[in-house]
Amino acid sequence: MRQQHANLPVLVTYATRGGSTRELAEQVAQVFEHSGLRVDLRPVTTVTDIASYRAIVLGSALYFQRLMPEAQRFLSENAPLLATRPLVVFSVGAEMRKGTPAARTAAERWVKQSLNSIPNMQPIAIEHFAGAVELRRLGFLWRLLVIVTFGERGDWRDIAGVQAWSSGLLPQLVSPPEQEIIG
Repeated sequence: MRQQHANLPVLVTYATRGGSTRELAEQVAQVFEHSGLRVDLRPVTTVTDIASYRAIVLGSALYFQRLMPEAQRFLSENAPLLATRPLVVFSVGAEMRKGTPAARTAAERWVKQSLNSIPNMQPIAIEHFAGAVELRRLGFLWRLLVIVTFGERGDWRDIAGVQAWSSGLLPQLVSPPEQEIIG
């Protein structure tokens, strides 16, 4: 991380369908704040400029086996600046509720497909979390789709796991400024 970015806040931004991704992004932001980092927590659709952030954490619900369109748009539109700062991406989806290697492989494949569509998109960390399906948060057609697709609803989020993962990111986000070599 460059020295000029050291005092800037971290942006934790998210794209959510039913609110689960927002709630996990809130957990990430809280861990960062408790460590002393300044954090801005914002929906991805409200972010217009990332130049004033030292690092960006993007959470996105998985939407038809891809990052949500607004998350994809954010990455595409900000690709040049994202290449100059640490970028972390996490996905949230009901598929991860199974906790199986096959579910993780599927989530990894879907996120990589989204990221690979943008040249030079290289996050320093990518993670995948189970979400929650709360039908009351969804419109009629989404409720029907969820019932037909998953056949179940519930809350499979691992808050402690999200917090531990967030804590593990801290060394990469608060690394000391590069030392000037005098020789």
